[in-house]
Order: sequence, then C-alpha cells, then structure tokens
Amino acid sequence: MKLDLDRIWVTVFAGDAELGLREDEVAVAAWEKVGMPPERIVRLPRADNFWSVGGPGPCGPDSEMFYDWGEEVGCGRDQCQPGCDCDRFLEFWNLVFMEFELHADGSLTPLPKQNIDTGLGLERGARILQGVDSVYDTDGYQQIMAWLAAESGVGYGESDQATKAHRILADHGRGMTFLAADGVTPSNEGRGYVMRRIIRRAVQQAGRIGLEQTVQGLGLEPGGLEQSLGCPAGWCRQGDVLGPGAQDGEDGVEQRGLADAGAAGDHQQLRAQRQAHRFALAGGQDQA
Repeated sequence: MKLDLDRIWVTVFAGDAELGLREDEVAVAAWEKVGMPPERIVRLPRADNFWSVGGPGPCGPDSEMFYDWGEEVGCGRDQCQPGCDCDRFLEFWNLVFMEFELHADGSLTPLPKQNIDTGLGLERGARILQGVDSVYDTDGYQQIMAWLAAESGVGYGESDQATKAHRILADHGRGMTFLAADGVTPSNEGRGYVMRRIIRRAVQQAGRIGLEQTVQGLGLEPGGLEQSLGCPAGWCRQGDVLGPGAQDGEDGVEQRGLADAGAAGDHQQLRAQRQAHRFALAGGQDQA
C-alpha cells in the first residue's frame, strides 16, 4: 500500500487480571523487531484488544493497526493516541491471535490448534489511499452515488436527509447484490430475513429522494435492466469479487432476487430488488 510509516500506530493487549493474562509481550517484541517505534505501540485493555465470540468459545489477544490523520483533526490532548474517541486515528487492520478457549466459568485453556486471523478493512484502506474524509467518499461508493444523483436530481451532501439516503442506498444496494449473488432470496428467516429488512430500508430511503417512480417503472425481463440503463456490463459479472454465485451474471442475480420477491407477493421487496440491481449495474460501469 506504500503508506507513510510515520503515520502508523499499533495497539496490543495490555493484559487482564480477571483472565489471568499478562501484557502481550510477544506482540510488542514483534512490532519492535520490524521497526515500530516504542512510543507508537499502545497498550489497551481487554475491551479494546481482546477478541472473543461474546461468550464461551475461541478467543485471544489482538493487535490493531491505526492510521494517524494528523493532530489537526484530533482532540488536541497531549495524550491523544489510538483508543481516543476523536477522529484522529483510524483502525484499518486487525490481527487476532486465536490462542485460547473461554469457558462458561471464565477460565481459559489453550486451543489445540492456534492460528492468526487477520484482515484489512477494504473501504477503510481505500479511504487512506484516496485521502478522503469518509468511506462514503471513496470511489466505489461515489460511482453509485453519482447514479443516484442523476436519477433522483438530489445530490449527495445537499442536505442531511440526502446524505443519509445516499449512504444507506449505496451501502444497502451493494449488500443486496452480494447476498443475491450468493443465492440468498428474501424470506422470513435467517439470511433471507436480513435481506428483506435491508430491502425495505432501502425502499424507504429511495422514496425520500424521489426515486420511488424510478423503482416502480423498471421491468422484470432478463437483461431489461442493463438495456434500460445502457450499461455495457454489471457489477455482478465480477466473479472474482462477488464469488461463484455471480458467475450467472446479471440475469441470474436478477431472477434469484426479483422472482422470489415477486412470488412472495411483497411489492415493496420487488421494487427494492430492482433498485438494488440497478445500483450494481451503475457501480460496475467503470469496472467491467
């Protein structure tokens, strides 16, 4: 990523008396070995730097990487560092050292097979690389929001309501597309119920920026959405991003989501699924 290393801070587990664990000296030593200055290695308590499933189960200390946006966006305190509630530091990478099993009585035992679970926040990483104020200002979201503005006549940032609607529609529309590509359809249970609720919230926000007629006016014929938009290809064709479920292309995602919503007789779901797919197409225009 070629980040400015002077802007990188890390946090490590400070230890916890209740768990009977001391400071994670192994993580501290590892960071110092790769050149992290000791003053930018911050010890934080269990609430910040210990991962668990929320109860009995696998768990372990973690270490997090933060990007420093600079003193000018911070709280101004001399003690400002990762863990502060201000906006200066952005966590973008996490490493969980899955070492223990937490039991119902609060005791820990070592896991027979230990591992490191690590990952980067995609949008947070994009925000850092693009130097923008929020994840919603990154190019992936802005492509969708540009289409929303063109269709509704209401731009992102025009008002608090417009900003909220754009963010929800862009985020939920993308989420629906991923769910549909994975074979999920609206239902009353499990992942299908999550999808149904996401759809309904998106429809509500679409109406608030004047997109309701656009949603109602879309057709159901396979390929019709792409033709009506004039898009050369949709987001769903990016099988390497969306996964095996997207290999059927736009029509497969459209039929899985739209047909099932229509069969359920829930017109609100139906309209939102159409809208979600148009988001996917708009977002993929420059990425195909």
